[in-house]
Amino acid sequence: MRKPAFLATSLLALASWLGPSAASANEMVESLKAGGIPAVSVPVEGGGLWAARAMVLLKASTTVVKEILTDVAAYKSFVPRTTASRKVGDGRYVIEMDLPWPVNKAWAYISMRTGVRDGIYVVQWKMLNGTLKRYDGVAWVQPWGKDRTLLTYQLLAIPNVTAPDGIMRSGLKDAAITMAESVRNQVAKLAARGPRAGL
Repeated sequence: MRKPAFLATSLLALASWLGPSAASANEMVESLKAGGIPAVSVPVEGGGLWAARAMVLLKASTTVVKEILTDVAAYKSFVPRTTASRKVGDGRYVIEMDLPWPVNKAWAYISMRTGVRDGIYVVQWKMLNGTLKRYDGVAWVQPWGKDRTLLTYQLLAIPNVTAPDGIMRSGLKDAAITMAESVRNQVAKLAARGPRAGL
């Protein structure tokens, strides 16, 4: 089965961050097929900033996965450490979180937009106001064969407190993995409800 060009590009890029050999990409594909969630730290613009990126293979259509990601108001019901979430306008949401030390309680007022590029849903969000210095990210939702979706989730969160880089990178990777797991759990819940859930 031929995989989308974006998938090949993503895996090669992630493989380059995980190690120099092409085997890393193959290992990542095998991990995804086995239910794993590979995650890495990736450099972003702005000098010295690192985001976290996680990938997960889901048994659902791209439309279902996109709808789960964009239903921010429901995050409080399925995303750990999210204590409140609500829609406050068109494409505008407020998320309240109880994050690990040194951040603890935080909130973010975000804007979210969704587009399609080459058959891949792209969901982007950016903090407009809040208690963090920065809270933004992007998710790519793309088909993988029949009735499966590859979700690539990237998050950059910078607190207003000083913390060692190692702790921040580890915390961000944990957060990206947790979100990927949360979306997978939501997919499983929808599947348990049967065909009317949209799977």
